[in-house]
Amino acid sequence: MNRCKYCKQFEKELLPQLINYCRKKDLRFYIVVRELNPELIPNKIKLFPSLVKYDKKDKMTIFKGERTLNNLRKFLN
Repeated sequence: MNRCKYCKQFEKELLPQLINYCRKKDLRFYIVVRELNPELIPNKIKLFPSLVKYDKKDKMTIFKGERTLNNLRKFLN
């Protein structure tokens, strides 16, 4: 969300590292801005920023741990 201080902090501190990790592992990722594409936000998402992973059968998993680079890497594997 554009005015969310937690989103801005995540965007500044972890997102660049996470994007690099995804590119190295050839993982597809999408950044969805709630104000621009609200229809793309699953109903289960109540907190922002939220990290969502989809498996090959489109099963959604929401990250619920502490937002550290190591935890995010584990989540994506």
